[in-house]
Amino acid sequence: MLFRRDWLDRSGGFDPRFPPAEDTELVLRLARLGCRSIWLPQVTVRYRQHENSAMHQGLPQARSLAAVIDHFFAQPDLPPPIRHLESQIRYSTLIWIAWYLHQTGHAAEMSRTLQQAWQYSPHSPVEAIVHWADSFASYAANLGSDFDAQALAISAEWQALSKWILNQI
Repeated sequence: MLFRRDWLDRSGGFDPRFPPAEDTELVLRLARLGCRSIWLPQVTVRYRQHENSAMHQGLPQARSLAAVIDHFFAQPDLPPPIRHLESQIRYSTLIWIAWYLHQTGHAAEMSRTLQQAWQYSPHSPVEAIVHWADSFASYAANLGSDFDAQALAISAEWQALSKWILNQI
């Protein structure tokens, strides 16, 4: 994403309350202020991920991203078109967080996050299970990583989650 530096100054920069998702909070704030930006077609920055990085740990990133979304939608003066998208954005964000937790080895937290996502789901229980698995596969493919749908499907957490959601009918 590319935008003029004066927008960074005008916005107040990164908010230290949201590490390691302060970049997401900044983008939401910039968009709300009316900042124009473009997406560059080429990769200009890469995250170096290793066992000790914040991105690899899972839980801090997931919690921070959820806090950013909560903070954004807690604003009482959001325009109605944005407020109208809240359920869809929360659902999509929670699905991504759940996938990220799955990828970083936090199966129980993944399951709890998908249960949270269910309250925003536009799908029937069976459709939601399929959508979640398809989303996980899509997120992995977008990052060029492997996704083992069978391993997910037979995991104790996914089995319990499937039983839970089917009881929501």
